Amino acid sequence: AEDFLARWLPGQMDAVASEHERLAPMLAAFARSDLLAELKLARAVRPEFGFLLRHGSSFFRGRIDLLVVEDSEVRLVDFKSDRLAAGVTPEQCSARYRDQLLFYTRAVRSLYPALAVKPSLFFLDGGSSWVFDFADEEFAILDSRLDEFIRFSCDRLREVFVASTK
Repeated sequence: AEDFLARWLPGQMDAVASEHERLAPMLAAFARSDLLAELKLARAVRPEFGFLLRHGSSFFRGRIDLLVVEDSEVRLVDFKSDRLAAGVTPEQCSARYRDQLLFYTRAVRSLYPALAVKPSLFFLDGGSSWVFDFADEEFAILDSRLDEFIRFSCDRLREVFVASTK
């Protein structure tokens, strides 16, 4: 493999070695994780799950790293390669991804309305997880923000169209 890489990536071997050094502990942590044990027993595992979310007359497309479908719930997992600084908990680090997971949860709920949705992050650096619990009010706020985004996008497209026809 090293000969192949040296031939196809001349001058890149140091970068490849550095990336291997960075990823090896992450893969080892995943191999020891409860998540991997759960995946081995899951009814259905859907990696790189693409979705289309309808909101009013608009559609949003996205991709979720992993869906684990069971009889009574769907677990959505977003893998993160963030390095958790000393003293920083997964909960603290997960705050910056809250909106992303809220959006994913909205999409998965629309696809699996009869199942509970359990959104989570899996931090590859250390193998820790964080599960979100969203209140109904948060989805109402998300809906308002999506409406605002759609209005802004339509206004901007209108401006660009008008400017291009002058």
